[in-house]
Amino acid sequence: MEKVESKTSNTSNESNLAKIFWIIFTPLLGILGYSAIYLTGVIYHQTLVANFSVGTGFFEKSTTDYFIYAYTALIQVCSNWLNVLTDPWIVLSTLGTVAFLVVEIMLLAWISRPNRKKTTNGAVSKNKKLNLLMAITTLSTSITLILLALPVAANLFLITPAYTGYKAAQLSIEKSTPVFSLGCEKVEKRQDYCVRLMDGDIEIAKGFVIDSSSERIALYLDDKATILPLKNYRIETLIPPSKTANTQAVR
Repeated sequence: MEKVESKTSNTSNESNLAKIFWIIFTPLLGILGYSAIYLTGVIYHQTLVANFSVGTGFFEKSTTDYFIYAYTALIQVCSNWLNVLTDPWIVLSTLGTVAFLVVEIMLLAWISRPNRKKTTNGAVSKNKKLNLLMAITTLSTSITLILLALPVAANLFLITPAYTGYKAAQLSIEKSTPVFSLGCEKVEKRQDYCVRLMDGDIEIAKGFVIDSSSERIALYLDDKATILPLKNYRIETLIPPSKTANTQAVR
């Protein structure tokens, strides 16, 4: 009877230990996932504006903005999937990240699994104080080692989203550079149209929008980026003359 109670007590303690491990480390996976998306958006935005010599410090961005940039980066990657697959850094870093997650999950499952081996010696199972002390020591040591290794593991995990954001920004730059070289009068797609700042009837500046905020706007034209305060200026979309002529012909 005492052996049955002892086995039940050990199983209960090990089950509680497993729950503690998963309660502690499951949120860490969620934090890393959130950080990965956020970092992808940050790297994408910074790489994109830096290419046009625009300082990121002029334009404050919210967390929502960076998540939108991450979504844009994902679209860029998906629309150029063949280029991504031929990039060894993305393939290897993704493989390493997946391997890291698999090893972490297997390690947590192995550490927290119940010990179902039958023991003939009941002296250890009867010593509850010794079992409790060993459990506390093991748990404390494991958490300490993982916390000390967390920065290294986090950096390894975040290499993939960082490089993904960088690669997506490079793909976006490759698409936009030929369009910018045409000038405002020759662009064909509506999403590529220039804008101009108007102070009444006076044109202050015009160009392709690189970045903007509630206070400033960065315009790019003739291989030069200009950062301007918005003030009370009016922003107008600059439709190419050819498009205006076609619209009037249709009417």
